[in-house]
Amino acid sequence: MTDEKTILEARLRDLAGRTWERDVMTRTDFLTPAEQAQLEVLRRRGPAEGLPPVPCVLWGGYPEAERRAAFFLPSYLDEETLMAMEKSDPAVTCLRAAPLQRKFGESLTHRDYLGALMNLGIERAVIGDILADTEAGEAAIFVMTPLAGWITEELTRIRHTTVSLKAVRPEAVHAAPRFEEKQGFCASERLDAVIALAFRLSRDKVSGLIDGGAVAVDGAVMMTGGRTLKTGSRVSVRGYGKFIYDGPAGVSRKGRLIVRLRQYC
Repeated sequence: MTDEKTILEARLRDLAGRTWERDVMTRTDFLTPAEQAQLEVLRRRGPAEGLPPVPCVLWGGYPEAERRAAFFLPSYLDEETLMAMEKSDPAVTCLRAAPLQRKFGESLTHRDYLGALMNLGIERAVIGDILADTEAGEAAIFVMTPLAGWITEELTRIRHTTVSLKAVRPEAVHAAPRFEEKQGFCASERLDAVIALAFRLSRDKVSGLIDGGAVAVDGAVMMTGGRTLKTGSRVSVRGYGKFIYDGPAGVSRKGRLIVRLRQYC
């Protein structure tokens, strides 16, 4: 196990342990998809080798978030209550970033916004998803609330563009993930079969991509196409894109499985 994984596991055990022993809510910073997968592995191991049996909710500021924080819940909280709290007193804040003078603003990308934040000396773990909309000329930046005010004051320029930041509700910004919904026939919910459907590839081509380490599910690189996908899994294929698997949509009259997915545009 790498040092990063060892440190993360120790951190997760410490937070979940505090919730279990003191009956208080604890949370991580934003976790990558791979770190979220590592968390799920620990939870499946049970108390002896993994984590104490406390409820855990992943949240990144909006339902489709890729980078999400893990909230370990005490006995007096459930997911519904946590989501209500996030509306009134959020742990994750959405900052709307926009040029002061749009007609002079540059076409800023995700990399531009992230680079500007990193130049402030901020750790990547306290920054969640960054949704840049080059057409609208703005972005939604999800950050941990304790840093939101400081970032709003300090981040005033990105490349050559002067920008302003304001805390808003996520639905108030134009920037959002864009998806193309797809539906089609699959022999099964196997990873290789669904990838073939998503990108219209042959199974041999998909097999080569998997063998080359180009395929990841929820941030974890896959070395076999035989894995059965779970509803909600995020699949990325280097050179082709990524999609969210939305599960079976039914069975055709001839008994063929119909599956659904949302491909990132």
